[in-house]
Formats: sequence, structure tokens, C-alpha cells
Amino acid sequence: RRILVPPPDLEARIGLFKLYTRDIELAEDVDFEELAHMTEGYTGSDIRDICMDAYYSTVRELFESGRALKPGTKPRPVCREDFIIAIRSRRPSINSSLLKLYYEWYREFGAL
Repeated sequence: RRILVPPPDLEARIGLFKLYTRDIELAEDVDFEELAHMTEGYTGSDIRDICMDAYYSTVRELFESGRALKPGTKPRPVCREDFIIAIRSRRPSINSSLLKLYYEWYREFGAL
């Protein structure tokens, strides 16, 4: 069976950013609403990947600095710029023409 799950709307994207960053220390300049506006057309999986890319960039930075081996050292908080870089490096996994095909299929065959 096929079930059409449309891309998340603005409120859902805000919720997804909150969900996927709940265990990540964030800088004060992170604005979930701004990030949600920037990711229109992205799937939930895309947003998860953006959050992980932003976080892993801080971990990579920690290891490259050589400070990772010091006891108690943690990555710096993930900041707005980390998310911006992650978003710019990742395009949505679906595009409008593919989404249009999905909706046409759904109209013709439906789903349960």
C-alpha cells in the first residue's frame, strides 16, 4: 500500500527542529521559525539530516582542534551559522515536479 505523506508545513518543521535538537546544546541565536522558513519543501528526514550535519560540524571542529582528548571537553553549542551551512549544503530530497506526480497518483489511486 502507498500512503501520501506531504512535506511538513511551517509549524511541523518548527516542531521537527525542536524534536531533532532536543538533546543538542544550542546557542541563543538559533531561531527555529527562521530555520523552518528556510526549509520549505524539505521532508522530515531532510530536517533530521540538517540537524545532525549542524551538530556534527561542532564535533568535527572539536576533534580538529585537538581538544577532544581532554577529559570533560564538549563541543561548543550549535549556532545559527552551523544550521545555515547545513541547509545550504543540502537540497530537499523531493522537488515540486516529483511532489506533483505523487499528488496525481494519489488522486487517481487513493490510499488507505
